Amino acid sequence: YKDNTQDIDGAIKDYTYCITLEPRYTYAYLGRGDMYMAKGNVDAAKKDYQTVVAQDTLILEQGNCRQYAYQMLGQKDSAEAYMQRILDKYPTEGNYYDAACLMSRMGELQRSIEYLKVSFEKGYHEINHLDMEHIWYSVILYLKCSYLLRKAGDDNVVSCLFAIIKLSFSSNLIWICTN
Repeated sequence: YKDNTQDIDGAIKDYTYCITLEPRYTYAYLGRGDMYMAKGNVDAAKKDYQTVVAQDTLILEQGNCRQYAYQMLGQKDSAEAYMQRILDKYPTEGNYYDAACLMSRMGELQRSIEYLKVSFEKGYHEINHLDMEHIWYSVILYLKCSYLLRKAGDDNVVSCLFAIIKLSFSSNLIWICTN
């Protein structure tokens, strides 16, 4: 989890070690690709994402990551189509959570929220996992913005935007659940 602690170089080393031990574990390539991307090493990231696409070819009940690699390679349609194939075959709470993550990563915030809702309705309960996912920041901000804009009305947009900025520094998932 060094990638969640902003230890990018440490995360790259850990993912590389994991790949050395288990070269077919595609999530390690995906994670290392994300870390390379965070460092601005686009060529290395692209190579890892292409490895994921080449190796992650079977749709499993859990552990699919090809859709994320497609997304990072700029192949949005392929990412969405692959995610839909997963959901068609295995409509589990975990796969709906993955669909929510994918939509959030692609900036499809409303669709992300819809998938997340289905995931919770199906029994997803890994709340502490949500805290580790940086992708949820934009969804949380989107929800806050929608709520505050509805509450403030058109006449008070500037003060609403300042409230959103203030709330974004103290946000957490509980705010969404209670508002």
